Amino acid sequence: MLKLKEVALFDGPFIAALPMYNPDRAERTDAEICFIDTIRQCDGVIVGSPGYHGSLSGPMKNILDLLEDMARDDSPYLEGRAFGSIVTAFGWQACGATLVAMRSIAHALRA
Repeated sequence: MLKLKEVALFDGPFIAALPMYNPDRAERTDAEICFIDTIRQCDGVIVGSPGYHGSLSGPMKNILDLLEDMARDDSPYLEGRAFGSIVTAFGWQACGATLVAMRSIAHALRA
């Protein structure tokens, strides 16, 4: 029997409302805790970002920086999880540069 999976969406307004990531700040907001707890339970992540100035948007980088909270987990960062990238931008060069940046981040996060 096929077991259905749940999907969690962290949309633009959710991401934009997060405080700037600060590794020295021990307290996390409820939204930050929700995001990290969801990622800890997931099998895969799909990240979509517009391309701005040759890279992903600041809010997207900010939420991905939160994954540093998983550095010391038994399965650190995104290890063992599938990672998909979606990029939109005006022109092929902006899309390509943003996709390369996302892939580099995914590799750094062990996806």
